[in-house]
Amino acid sequence: MKYGRTVLTVVGVLAMLAIFTSQANAEFIPPGLRMQIHGHQSQNGQGPPTWLDPPGQHIAEQIFQFQDRFECDQFTIDIDIEADPDPYVNANLMITNLTGAPLDIYKLKISLPIAPVILGGSLTGGSVSVNLMDENSNGATLTNIDANTPIYMARIDGVDYQSLMDSVSFSVAVNDTDVFGPERFGPTPTMPSQLGPAVLNTIEIELNATLSAYDSAAIFSQFVVIQDPDIPEPATMSLLAFGGMAVLARRRRRKA
Repeated sequence: MKYGRTVLTVVGVLAMLAIFTSQANAEFIPPGLRMQIHGHQSQNGQGPPTWLDPPGQHIAEQIFQFQDRFECDQFTIDIDIEADPDPYVNANLMITNLTGAPLDIYKLKISLPIAPVILGGSLTGGSVSVNLMDENSNGATLTNIDANTPIYMARIDGVDYQSLMDSVSFSVAVNDTDVFGPERFGPTPTMPSQLGPAVLNTIEIELNATLSAYDSAAIFSQFVVIQDPDIPEPATMSLLAFGGMAVLARRRRRKA
């Protein structure tokens, strides 16, 4: 009987270890991060989008690194993205214009699927900065594509959430390089504090810019969302504030 109990105990422990191991391994499956490049081989960004699925490598805790390179006859993009399905995206993109004319870097979308917290809201933060480099001894510029398109747009579930660098024109002198930004909201990505909505499907960063001929720009962008069922959504906060003002108004009328 003792032998039988010992065998059953060992089998039970091994089974628990197997379950634990499978669950631990499941936690480290890279999230299905995707990067979209739209209209890269057509004028005015009207061509069909190209989706990249850079391979993810687990580097720490639940953080994954995605690295890839995209090349076409107009430009190259070196991709180095860190992502955490909690969720968090930190994207470093090195873009080089291979043409002799200013080029629209159009709709670079970095989309990260997340596990939803159905109730409650979120705290958010984000930033963007640009390292502009003159590569052809003629100076370099990076600007908005048009007056209605910011360089940085953070989206939650496909809906515009927060823009940065709405109206900018960056330039460097001949054979020079310079860093512009960062611009932030939240106020900082590492300590997000801006109230946001609940996230059901994805968070996304979209980048748009016009880069001068034969020059390079490194664009560093972040978007961090802390989901918590105890955080009220902005709409709920507005209703609470409105209710509070209504109560105060009634009290003032009663005193009068």
